[in-house]
Amino acid sequence: MKRVLEFGSTGSQRFKSVFAQKSAALTAADVDLTASWMVPDDAGAATNRPRAERTLKEIADAPFGESVLQPAVGEVYRWEGLLWRDRAGDWHWRRNGTLPTHGDLAVLVQSDTTERLEFRVVGRCTQQQVEWNAFEEALLREGRPVFWKPEETADATANSSPGKGS
Repeated sequence: MKRVLEFGSTGSQRFKSVFAQKSAALTAADVDLTASWMVPDDAGAATNRPRAERTLKEIADAPFGESVLQPAVGEVYRWEGLLWRDRAGDWHWRRNGTLPTHGDLAVLVQSDTTERLEFRVVGRCTQQQVEWNAFEEALLREGRPVFWKPEETADATANSSPGKGS
């Protein structure tokens, strides 16, 4: 977690400020990161594990600095799978669970006018069927993350059985 927070902080000042308290707590924990954590009987891991667990519990519910209230469902895009192309060349939305009833599908791309990333709608899910925007075909790339903007609260929890979107 310490490395994730350090890496995330190098690319985003907002991320760095939001997670500053957690990063400081992890740095102060004095846990040996070179221990073989995945090996159950490793002496270094055994010595450091109680300290690491204690620190993680302490920061688990720590405030997120400047974080704000969560937006209502339907106001934000959430990462919900990947683009996938079958042998016939048809695009699919690869995700866990059943397809939601309604919502826009988007990908992140660099803005045409700035260096910022922006969401571009590439499709729409209606009645659990995906319709891709033909005019945005150039944005479809296999493996690209797909973000979903739900329209209904029920859609936000539609994740009941494994499957692939299409």
